[in-house]
Amino acid sequence: MAHLHQQLSMQNNHTVIEEVAAAFVEDDIQFYPSIQESAASPMAEVISFEQISARDSETKTPPQSRSHSQLKMKSLIKAKNPELLDHEAEKLIDMGFPRGLALEMGTTRSLFPIRFWILDNSGSMLTNDGASLRGTTPVTCTRWAELEDTVNFHAAFAATIDATSMFQLLNDPGPRCERAEFFIGDGGEFAQDEVQFAKRIMRSCQPTGPTPLTTRIYQIANYVSAMADEMRERGLKAVLILATDGLPTSREGISSAEESQEFIFALQQLQALPIWLVVRLFTDDEEVVEFYNDLDTQLEMNLEVLDDFCNEAKEIYKYNRWLNYARPIHVCREIGYQNRIFDLLDERPLNQDEVHEFCVMLFGQAFAKTCNRNDKWSDILDNIERFLGREQKHLNPVSRKMEPLINLKRLKNQFATGFIGKLKRVGGTKH
Repeated sequence: MAHLHQQLSMQNNHTVIEEVAAAFVEDDIQFYPSIQESAASPMAEVISFEQISARDSETKTPPQSRSHSQLKMKSLIKAKNPELLDHEAEKLIDMGFPRGLALEMGTTRSLFPIRFWILDNSGSMLTNDGASLRGTTPVTCTRWAELEDTVNFHAAFAATIDATSMFQLLNDPGPRCERAEFFIGDGGEFAQDEVQFAKRIMRSCQPTGPTPLTTRIYQIANYVSAMADEMRERGLKAVLILATDGLPTSREGISSAEESQEFIFALQQLQALPIWLVVRLFTDDEEVVEFYNDLDTQLEMNLEVLDDFCNEAKEIYKYNRWLNYARPIHVCREIGYQNRIFDLLDERPLNQDEVHEFCVMLFGQAFAKTCNRNDKWSDILDNIERFLGREQKHLNPVSRKMEPLINLKRLKNQFATGFIGKLKRVGGTKH
């Protein structure tokens, strides 16, 4: 354990690691009875990283079948490089990220070194009103299929840039599932094996049961508490992504005002911890949407509530029709990437300075060096056109066509002056 102490630079950190690793295994047994027989004892799970590395080196087989808990503890607070390696950036660009946003992901993984996903696999997730992409075509599917598609994309993303992520199913997934939790993004030669393992888990899970979110919130709070002091000292935060379609219930499936209040109380325990909360909704049910949107008034913590990227795009289109709210932009918000412009997109039209700031985020510092926000607006537009020529086209979820990230004609109309310009802004444009 000597090298582990050096990496974490934290007194008695081995004790924390052992306790949390044991907690992972105990929680598996408590919440997922069907996997109890295959769960190792907590003490057996706490083995040295030297032994793990040596065994993997000898066998050259991916560590899919054993619990990942003890393997991942040092990753929870492992220092991450804020600058992506060239091959990491290029892979993100291949996945559709604009260059500037791809490079921003390096900073994000550095400041947010661990992400916890709570995956709602309750019975209501089989409702057939979800939305997913099949190639470049949005299709109607079950909510679970939408979540499966979301997790598959984020698993590939996490593996690509070593963004450590822990995924936990809400309910017992049944005997067909190899595990009810999985990790991605610890680096190493087995990264792609981890992605395939994640896909296998999501594919074999059969959603059933209630929505006992509160217990899971307390569990994540305990995990983050174990490393909170170290994270605060280094200015780091965890991200919790709550992927759900329903109101919190008891384990017996009872939804009540008391259960909702207990859920809110559990979230309030997160307020004292270095954590950013994202609620990713997989439903349009008005009661559910209103419940989560109202959390802002009851919590004093960083919080974002998101719909699927198609519905988010429709809200943004009301004010900023020039923007193609493509999936990579939405993915960044799902993992907790913070930029004040995101909060404005669906609230009002951006002004010219904000459009420039948004373009710097999309295209990177090369755009900022090329043009200043104080430059003539026509010059800024010329530079936007030039940088758009270097980027891929993306599916526009509103028009359902492959389009650039920015529609220059609409952008020009939004800031057109005079009587004709006002008519264009009021009436919109079909171009």
